[in-house]
Amino acid sequence: MMDKNRLDILYKYLDLLTKAYFTDDPLNVKASIERVFILIELEINKGYGEGDLND
Repeated sequence: MMDKNRLDILYKYLDLLTKAYFTDDPLNVKASIERVFILIELEINKGYGEGDLND
């Protein structure tokens, strides 16, 4: 299970994703959303495979 700090970061990225979708320049929406998805993916995968399996 993820700790609270990582969940807070993911919620922040989801907020950015929502803002990018609804308020960004229509020509740049796709690029903005792709950047946020990359940040989310990196955060989810951070530390993957490190540590104890029981974490």
